[in-house]
Amino acid sequence: MMTHMRTIIDLPAPQLEALDALCAREGISRAEAIRRAVAAHLEAHRAAAPDEAWGLWRGRGLDGLVYQAQLRAEWDAPAGANALIGQSAMPGRIRRKGVRARAGRPAATPRKKRR
Repeated sequence: MMTHMRTIIDLPAPQLEALDALCAREGISRAEAIRRAVAAHLEAHRAAAPDEAWGLWRGRGLDGLVYQAQLRAEWDAPAGANALIGQSAMPGRIRRKGVRARAGRPAATPRKKRR
């Protein structure tokens, strides 16, 4: 059994007149017209279920990890510079100015040779 809750709304006069005209045409009450409008609005703006998002990336010609690495490389790039010189053959890794960096981590600084 569905429970109902009463609510009070304020409508401008033009909207109330249009609502009354709609109710007269449809042969329904104001409450029913508002319930239908709320249901239609919620359906139009509902959040996507996880199973609806499954496979959205499939049609793209780019691996998701490579794309993520490209976006994160922009964070470390100087303004106006392209941080990606080339892509590594290994997914999830990128080359930045000749230095291999793991996706999402800063490139390691070169070590000094020990004497």
